[in-house]
Amino acid sequence: MRTGTDQAMRANGARRWLKPAALAAAVALLGFFGKMDLVTEGVSSIADRDLMIRWTSAFAGAAREGVPVTFIDVDAPTMALYGAPDRARRRLLASLLDLARAKRALGVFLDVDLSKASNEPGADEALKASLLDWPAQGPPLALAMRFRAKESDAERLEPAPILFADALAGRANVRPAASLALTDADGVVRRWRLSQTVCADKSGVAYPSPQLIAAAAAGGRGSGDLQAFLDWRARASCAKADAPRPAWPRNAAQEAHISFLFGPADADGGPRVTRADGREVALFRHVSARTLVDARGAALAPASVSDEPFAGRFVVIGASHADAHDAHLTPIGRLPGALVAANAIAGAPAILDAADIGPGGRTLIALALFGAMAFATLRLRAAVAGLVVALFCLAGLPALGRIVAPSSALEIVASAIAMLATFAALETLLEIAAALRAGQGWRVVLKPSRAPATETN
Repeated sequence: MRTGTDQAMRANGARRWLKPAALAAAVALLGFFGKMDLVTEGVSSIADRDLMIRWTSAFAGAAREGVPVTFIDVDAPTMALYGAPDRARRRLLASLLDLARAKRALGVFLDVDLSKASNEPGADEALKASLLDWPAQGPPLALAMRFRAKESDAERLEPAPILFADALAGRANVRPAASLALTDADGVVRRWRLSQTVCADKSGVAYPSPQLIAAAAAGGRGSGDLQAFLDWRARASCAKADAPRPAWPRNAAQEAHISFLFGPADADGGPRVTRADGREVALFRHVSARTLVDARGAALAPASVSDEPFAGRFVVIGASHADAHDAHLTPIGRLPGALVAANAIAGAPAILDAADIGPGGRTLIALALFGAMAFATLRLRAAVAGLVVALFCLAGLPALGRIVAPSSALEIVASAIAMLATFAALETLLEIAAALRAGQGWRVVLKPSRAPATETN
């Protein structure tokens, strides 16, 4: 009788180890055949904050509702045509501005350094004439303003003078812009600044970002709404005035993450956007400036250039050639500054039209999501609970991304998951403490197992 019982116990023990051994062998086989790389990549993707922000932006409709952008690139072939000068020819820039205006662009951002005079005779005068000829009822035109740290206070920025400041003075639709991409501690550009305020005593000036200008143009807002916000920002920053914030933009957060919806490879085949007229077009177009001039470097007549890259699109004129020294490390690789600005412009409506929810509001939403996930996974096995949590996240990110900015949506979901993990850890510790008080000893750290069935006579 004793021998039979011992044999049964040994058989039960063998069966108990058989299943984990078989599972371990299956996992090992997957590893030998390289299939575990798929799992590794999936886990890495979930842990990649930059990728999750891009996914959230895409699923929340940031691309479909974005600002269509065209990047006119003064690239290496363009510079070679003019004898490889060290900076973009001002006459070329003037002709590109005239072309964008003739082709009814939604707006234009000239992202080149205009703080120094050109060594090309008459070129500065030609560009200034193009700026002065820009019609008062024309699309918004923004000129990049460079900023540098103040000698007396490295934390504060002051603008470098623009050579054509007198051509911009007093004009509502032709203005300098602060295109400030922010670099994180790892040297990667991930964020942009909504505006930059320069104070003198208790007064000052707020310079808009090209994203802010583009969002106003895409939303059909006049320069009055833009100027009202800038005036409020200057008063709030310099005079510390507690005045009511204008209704637009809805989300006035000073910094926001760039979604990076496209890269150089997405010249025409990237995300699509639906314009106000209902037509679906490419969110991003990349056009070499070389294709817009003839073999002698003279600008092509507007009639010989297609309307498609310009009409109804926000045009960014910038440079990618090596002498521009304007390359930035981003989550999708090294990009020229103008292409970073193009990404920020395209995704601006998803951020500026989002609800302006503070830290307290985000915490409350995270608590509600945590409560829902905790209730749904209360009595589930770990693998099933993990699947349910993943489904909650996949459903919650796009939904939240339509209410708040995509990066804020990711912060809320991450906080909810952290709450759930903390809850599960505390629950386990309480169970272990209760078992220790019951005298179970060190076995409390083992997985609970079903006791073997005993025969009764």
